[in-house]
Amino acid sequence: MSNCTLHAALLLLFKVRTIISFSPCIMQYCPAGSVTDLAKAMRERGERIAEDVIAYILREVLAGLSYLHSSCVMHRDVKGQNVLLTKTARVKLIDFGMASGQ
Repeated sequence: MSNCTLHAALLLLFKVRTIISFSPCIMQYCPAGSVTDLAKAMRERGERIAEDVIAYILREVLAGLSYLHSSCVMHRDVKGQNVLLTKTARVKLIDFGMASGQ
């Protein structure tokens, strides 16, 4: 599934290196947190996520899922906590622990 990191809506995985029995991953940094974090923070301030922002996030998630499906991979755990935002508001789909593929 290493070629799946080529789509803009998927989190970049830079390097995996096995050290004894531990395999750390170096991944793209997404300092803005998850969509769930965004929704909670806005709710605490009495605000709501604008409809056009929701549409943008959904469009990017669906583009990433479409790419995965065309590569015969199913994510199977899509939720706000698994959608991260970069500093420039790019949407990244993460957590492929439940994913299945051919």
